[in-house]
Amino acid sequence: MAAPDPVAAQNNKNETTRTAKLSESPEASSEIINKQLKSTMGNMPINLAALYEYDPPNVKLSKASTDIVINAPQQYVWDKLTSFHTYPKLFPRLKTCQVVKKEGDLILIESLLKPQMFVTQPCQHTINDLEDKPDSLKWKLTDGNFKAVEGEWKLKSIDDGQHTQVKYTMEVDPGPLIPRPVIVMALKMIQREAVSSVKSSVEQEYAAAMQAKGRNISNTSSTVPHG
Repeated sequence: MAAPDPVAAQNNKNETTRTAKLSESPEASSEIINKQLKSTMGNMPINLAALYEYDPPNVKLSKASTDIVINAPQQYVWDKLTSFHTYPKLFPRLKTCQVVKKEGDLILIESLLKPQMFVTQPCQHTINDLEDKPDSLKWKLTDGNFKAVEGEWKLKSIDDGQHTQVKYTMEVDPGPLIPRPVIVMALKMIQREAVSSVKSSVEQEYAAAMQAKGRNISNTSSTVPHG
């Protein structure tokens, strides 16, 4: 069995220390983030907590929110929003989506975007925060086409648990290349598209599940002997 390499061990220790101090130096932070995200599938451990807490310097976020009612229970809506591998079905702008890493309540996903406006880098990574489940799903992009993007799905059970009030908020800093009024308009359009797609998909699947459940109950009842 080969002896441990002291140089490699020290390098790993130094990298861990640099990652732990992620917010202390924006330049070093960006370098670490890029290095980590390029190796998401293997060699170097990813510190999701540090990545999630990091904000690029001089960020100015534009914020927009929209509300909608989904005709399905809150837990069902939550389960669909956190089934990340099905995101291309929920969000038509996505081509693929996969979970890269889990760390407590933080989940890192890698998405591939379809060709569309403002997209020059199709591959992007998002950290999802499930700490406030099933009431709030927060997320933050760690790379991609804009300087900073984050959002939140807030869920509230209504109508005796039969339906769910959903508030979807997005905040974005497009960076210096895209005029802010243009990105705000696009942001609102994308929001409406997202909530409409989620509502349609979740309600269709929930209705189908309830119909299937009803058929199963009916079939079971018909096979029970009656005295």
